[in-house]
Amino acid sequence: MPTYPALLQLVLFVLSFFSLSARAELISTCEFSGKLVLQQDAQIYCDGDLRFAPQSKIVTLGHDLTIVAYGNLLLSEPGDDVGVVIQAFEDRSIGRSSGSILVFALTPIGKWTIDNQAATVDDTSGKVSFEFVALVKANYEQEVLGNDGIQVSMILDGKRVALQAPAYKL
Repeated sequence: MPTYPALLQLVLFVLSFFSLSARAELISTCEFSGKLVLQQDAQIYCDGDLRFAPQSKIVTLGHDLTIVAYGNLLLSEPGDDVGVVIQAFEDRSIGRSSGSILVFALTPIGKWTIDNQAATVDDTSGKVSFEFVALVKANYEQEVLGNDGIQVSMILDGKRVALQAPAYKL
C-alpha cells in the first residue's frame, strides 16, 4: 500500500496535470525571483520546495496561472513586509477579464497578495483557489483582492475553509 506522502504526490500530480491547458507554458523551477509578465496561460511547477525571492511579482495579464509545489511554498522571509505579489493587470485599461489562479502545495509559509481584479467593475471573472495539506496561521498571511462576486476558495487537508470577503484573509 502506498504511503501518505506518495498518495499526496500522486493527487497533486493528477490535479496539476488536469489544470494545465494544452496552450499553457510550463515553467519548471524551484527558485523564483524578480518579475514575470505572462504572455499566455502558465504553470509554475516545482517537485520540492518552491522559494520566492523577496518582493517577487507575477503579472498575469488575465491569463490563467497554476502554481504547483510538491513541497512547501516559501513566499517571503521573516521581516519582509511586502511578500509576493500576483496581480492580474498593472494597467486595467486593457479591458480583459481576469484568469484563474490555482495554487497547490504542502504548506505555505510567508506572505502574499493576490490582486485578481478584472479590468471592469462588473466583471466577476478571476477565480482564485488554494489547496494545502497543512497550514500554520502564525507563519502564513494572504490577501486576495477581486471584483465583487469573485470566487475564492481554500481546501486545507481535504476540508473546505471559510475565507472572509472582501480580502479573503484567514
